[in-house]
Amino acid sequence: MALTTASHTQISTVLTTLNNQRLSIPTFIISILRHSSFIGHSAVEDLVCHSNDIFNAFLDHPRTSDSILAWANGKIKLKYAQHIRDLADKDNGWHFSATNTSAKQLLQFRIEDMAAQMKRLAPDLWDLVLLSASHQSDADIESAEDAMDLDSRPAENLSARAQKLAARREALIVISSNNKCNALESVFGIFLHASNTPYKVIETLAHMGITISVDAIENAVRSLSRETAQTLRAMGQTFLSEYAYDNFDINFPGLVPVVEKSTDTLTHLTSGGLILLEHGVTAEHLRCSQELWLKNPLNPSIDPGTLHPPRTILDLEQHLENLHPEIAHPSNLTYLGTGERIASILERRSIEATPWRRYQYIVFVMGLFHLKMAAADAIWRIFIEPKMGRDDTTSLMHFVALLRPKETGKISSDPGFRRMHEVVAHVGAALRLDAWRIEVLRRNSKWTSLQAFAESKPSFDLVTEISQYLASHCVAGAEDMNIFELRQKPSAERDQQHENILQMHQYFNLYEELSFAMNFGDIGRIETLFPTWIYIFKAVGKHKYAAHMLKFMNDVHFEYPPPLRHAVRYNILPNPTGTEGKSRAVDWVVEQMINLPTKDTYGGRGSNYTKKRVLEESPLIHIYSQCIENITKNFALASLTTQQGVPDIARTLEKCTQYMKDHNANQRCAGRKTTYIIPDILDQGQNRMLSDKFGHEQVANEGTEGDEYRNSAINPEDLLID
Repeated sequence: MALTTASHTQISTVLTTLNNQRLSIPTFIISILRHSSFIGHSAVEDLVCHSNDIFNAFLDHPRTSDSILAWANGKIKLKYAQHIRDLADKDNGWHFSATNTSAKQLLQFRIEDMAAQMKRLAPDLWDLVLLSASHQSDADIESAEDAMDLDSRPAENLSARAQKLAARREALIVISSNNKCNALESVFGIFLHASNTPYKVIETLAHMGITISVDAIENAVRSLSRETAQTLRAMGQTFLSEYAYDNFDINFPGLVPVVEKSTDTLTHLTSGGLILLEHGVTAEHLRCSQELWLKNPLNPSIDPGTLHPPRTILDLEQHLENLHPEIAHPSNLTYLGTGERIASILERRSIEATPWRRYQYIVFVMGLFHLKMAAADAIWRIFIEPKMGRDDTTSLMHFVALLRPKETGKISSDPGFRRMHEVVAHVGAALRLDAWRIEVLRRNSKWTSLQAFAESKPSFDLVTEISQYLASHCVAGAEDMNIFELRQKPSAERDQQHENILQMHQYFNLYEELSFAMNFGDIGRIETLFPTWIYIFKAVGKHKYAAHMLKFMNDVHFEYPPPLRHAVRYNILPNPTGTEGKSRAVDWVVEQMINLPTKDTYGGRGSNYTKKRVLEESPLIHIYSQCIENITKNFALASLTTQQGVPDIARTLEKCTQYMKDHNANQRCAGRKTTYIIPDILDQGQNRMLSDKFGHEQVANEGTEGDEYRNSAINPEDLLID
């Protein structure tokens, strides 16, 4: 019921009555509100119902407006102070001890949880902070994430970004009232450390109350290191993990050489990681140590005459053909240091009395990323290393000069893995596009270009038919393109440069197939490629790779019991992200997720770049990565990435294919000569393998010449390729 203004006569009558009773208006109002006998009186109820009108009247009166605001401010400050004390209570879980930091605390921290708890414990304070956040400009909140899971209030139609901003502001208010209530500060401090923020910046933010100090962060790092060590120990004790090792070098240069320290600042370290075995592998599958020992040639108690002779490369090929039956295709495209040390240990310890002392529990699994690097190097040795092989206009080096004109010197001497990988991918794509252009033009004179062919909207069956025809007529080794028969023809009929191009197609396709199979975790396809690459490695001088690959396949398919075979084959290519086409070799996982961050990201800077710091930080790399991801989500840091976009090489390929068209790279020109005939590497490798005893040589006796990549150190850019 709305209040009406009393008349002058009514007011005078009331004042006279109060005066006769010797009561002032304030005394009367205070007494009637405080006296227990009048709690339910209609006059009190009416007074309470219209209290807002009374306060508004005081605010509107020129003599009381300031005093009433001062009174309200004092009361609100007392109430908010109590709210802050309640929020800062230890029972609410916002206290964070840096010396006892755990990964669970870091990774489970959510701004949304903090906001929900603030809203429940201090709704008035939450409304105030939320009001300040809601007045941000549209630009500040336009990139907000999905709304948080909070119970909405009628007047709160705010974006998630505004609510997160409110939560952060209220958290800072609480933090400033209690130094121990520092959950947000601590998580943010670890995030700054993981992001390699300079210490001066961290200390400045710590003085502002936004993060914990550098010393507190160091305490948290030590706590996390201790916890991670226990986690790794527990993970290893499950006996369901594979141990991935890799060697890497770090240079710790000193500003001033001193006698106490060697002038050689290069430090050699070994990194290791644990990867859980998946695909149904159990501890029972791995209980086969004694079974392997009973047929191990190193076992001194076994009669060598009872052992099965080592299988040859032909035995392996026949076995893989039976294991992975596939319709014959007309094209016929069908980390060694650690392994050597393990083999040496097993040989020296074979005379020990117990399985533990003989290290029977070790099963070596080779890393396929280094195998892929060796394959790229083999292609370099076939097509670029021979200087005479660079002179023809259709040589690989001439194609490289079109794609990378400023890197011809580097590629001709020591290209490294990534350059060679991209050369194979880009030149191979251009060669295949040019072959397609020739074939579609042969089939229809109107298809003068691949663009015209695409505009005709060919059927999938036609595309498949053409691709199969090209595989049969443009690749060496195919039924219609037997390189041996082509080279037996009279000189006037031969096209020596085209013969080289046919082999280029063959080896490039083999490399592309290996890369594709590794990316998609197709271990069966990789196994069928092993014999071919064994021949190639044998022919180009990579004897260790050939011998180790043959021994590994012999162990997996002829020596290991089925459960162990399953464990090895299904876990040699883990998928760290769970994304299709992103399977990675175990040695790539170690390089990308351990070695690279250890050396280049979390090893420290300046005077802090020490061996001790590297060893302390290395177990925390995964935690740091998850912490950064968590803060990125909590603070809605969208569109931030370190990955580069996919380059547009359309014009590059167009330039290369035009050059190939002008020089008839994929067309046979009778009588065309070459300055260098690419040898039939597969045939050479097969002959050398079959000439060895049992089809393979003993790994321990292999020479080292030609086996190592000229620059075997893996660069960060090598890990970015697919």
